[in-house]
Amino acid sequence: MSTEWHIETGVSREETEAFLARYEPWRIGVTFSNGARAADFKTVEPFTTHPLGKLGVIEKSIPTKALAGRVLDIGFNCGHNSIEVRRRYGGQVVGIDFNPRHKLVAGWIADASGLGGFDFRTGDAESFEEPNSFTAILHLGTLYHLPNPLRSIQNCANSLCKDGWLALETTAYVGEGCENGLNKFIYGFKGDKTNFWALSKQTLEEFMRIAGLTDIKLVKEVKVAYVGDEMSRVIYVARKA
Repeated sequence: MSTEWHIETGVSREETEAFLARYEPWRIGVTFSNGARAADFKTVEPFTTHPLGKLGVIEKSIPTKALAGRVLDIGFNCGHNSIEVRRRYGGQVVGIDFNPRHKLVAGWIADASGLGGFDFRTGDAESFEEPNSFTAILHLGTLYHLPNPLRSIQNCANSLCKDGWLALETTAYVGEGCENGLNKFIYGFKGDKTNFWALSKQTLEEFMRIAGLTDIKLVKEVKVAYVGDEMSRVIYVARKA
């Protein structure tokens, strides 16, 4: 499947472009069947032209029935993963994000797509917990923005049903000492004071085990020039036993 994000809609191009202008700048690329494109408005770097790439990796790594159940999308941003999971698998999707703008944006795009069944909420990725409630949790690109990331992993584990799956994507520390569990505090990295921790892969894997997760698999790791040689982007999947 394409990793670009395209929305079939009956909304006019004029109305869609007014929406895109109202909520610029854009970090996530989205195109609409009426010809409107987020890339034609103000954007910020890094601008993601293929935002469904992470979902494509995850789809190959966890059971389809998990994505067809009740799914939690942590840090849903513009709603791209939430909307696409709903469209492809028909599951019930709950999204939490700390930014009220994201709730408005994701809600508008979901309505424009003609899909229902979304529950977008303003919430805290560290403290959110709904015990034994979700067949899958998408925790993509949010963990390194949290001051207390291990608390978030534990609450995710608590919120999964038995045999539910966590998909976790984050920035990992791969520099000196990482093999011994050393981590990197990256507060203010690249001028962004929402960056906090690049945890080592050893730390991530060990804490998922402590939280009660099993079948932990590193399914993708890529070096990204933007974050430098000491860090990489990793995608894990893990199951709640």
